[in-house]
Amino acid sequence: LTSPLLAETTSRDKDPSVAFAEIDAQYQAGEYKNFLEALHTKYLNDREQGKLQEFIQEVKADYKDPKGLAKQVEALDQERNGKLREILKQNPDAPISIVITQLFSSDTCSTDEKEVWDYLNNLEKGSFANSTGPFEKSLQEVQEEFALKKLMLQSSYLSGEKSKEAVMNEHVILEEEKLQKILALCQGSTNPMAKKIVANSSDVFPKYVKAKISTMYIFSLIQGEVAPRDEVEKKVKDILVEYRDKKRQLMTAAQ
Repeated sequence: LTSPLLAETTSRDKDPSVAFAEIDAQYQAGEYKNFLEALHTKYLNDREQGKLQEFIQEVKADYKDPKGLAKQVEALDQERNGKLREILKQNPDAPISIVITQLFSSDTCSTDEKEVWDYLNNLEKGSFANSTGPFEKSLQEVQEEFALKKLMLQSSYLSGEKSKEAVMNEHVILEEEKLQKILALCQGSTNPMAKKIVANSSDVFPKYVKAKISTMYIFSLIQGEVAPRDEVEKKVKDILVEYRDKKRQLMTAAQ
């Protein structure tokens, strides 16, 4: 399959909306059905055989904040995002502005949509990892399953089994599949948040996945895997690298 993200990371002539539309069409057409089934079978087998223990520990470690740095990291993120929004305001027609706009898609959400968006983010952070409530517990289990599957894909890239572009593509597919699993659980629940997710899923989910695609591009920019296209994008990269380094310094100082 041709990867829309391949264009996003090389020629970059498509914005995240176009990349999402292409991969979503493939997903809806069932072109990734065999991939999803094969990965799920491997996931179940590897988990049963104890082969995912290292990944499980990694996922659970991401849920914790042993050094109490979460608030400081969040403050740095807010400061960084303010600078990125200022660049977007001053350079609305720059190519990177498309990526930044999609990255901050939640800015245009209604109150209910933003609540759903934040809830999905909290799931990723493991906010309900210790919940005993059946609804939160079931959603957190789905989140953990797909976090592990993404680590499995990352491992296949590091081992040379798959290309980076293929893995990036499949990460987006997994994000779509995860959201559909969450939606299915919500449709059978009387939980107030479940009803809110169902009511707003058609508006929130596409924006959420587009933001993920933008995050992948941003990460590639920070890592030097793609070069800035112009001076505006270079400024964006400088800001991203600056705040990445500030976070690293924060973590190092806390050790």
